[in-house]
Amino acid sequence: MLNEDQYMERTPDLVARIRKLREAAEKEMDRFTRVSDYDVRRDDVPGYSGMARRTVYVIDGSGTITYTWQGSREQPLPDYDAVIEEARRAAQNTASA
Repeated sequence: MLNEDQYMERTPDLVARIRKLREAAEKEMDRFTRVSDYDVRRDDVPGYSGMARRTVYVIDGSGTITYTWQGSREQPLPDYDAVIEEARRAAQNTASA
C-alpha cells in the first residue's frame, strides 16, 4: 500500500499513461468506425454533441444485426435480459449454421 507521498508522486505518471492509452484507443477506433457510420450521434444534450449515444447491437456470426437498442432519456439503460436472450439466440443460430 502506498503512503500519501508515494501516491502523489506516482499520480502524474499514471494520469499521463491513462491519457496516452485513451488517445491510442480513440485513434484505433477511428480506423474502423465513426459515430456517423451507425447513426448514433448524440446532438440532443448540450456538451455531448457529436458523441455516440449508448447503443447495443447484437450481431450474429454471419454479420447480421439481430438486435438494436439505443438509449434515450426515457430509457437510459437497455433491457439486459432481452440483450442476453438475443445474444444467446444469435450464438445458437451461428453454432447451428
